[in-house]
Amino acid sequence: MNMMLKSADLASSTPIAENRRQPISPLDLESDLSELVQMARIASLTVFEVVGDTEFTRSGSDGQVFEVVSHDLTPDGVARALFAVGHVEDMIRAFQKKLNLD
Repeated sequence: MNMMLKSADLASSTPIAENRRQPISPLDLESDLSELVQMARIASLTVFEVVGDTEFTRSGSDGQVFEVVSHDLTPDGVARALFAVGHVEDMIRAFQKKLNLD
């Protein structure tokens, strides 16, 4: 019996070769995508909250240059927006790694 426990422990702790793909269940895939979409929405709302009252004017030949006319940006607000967007980026990278797309 001791021998069976040891071999079971060894099997559960043996790392899987990195080049072998683990199947991803549809429920895990749906859950990951749902979390990603939810965080992207939160990031979008955070950025809109931070930048929402900022007034821009367009210039350049095709209106591709934006110049800030007035804003209420604060370092804290910008940091929150950058954190939210960075978190979404990290989630996307983790998802790509899980799907072996990186």
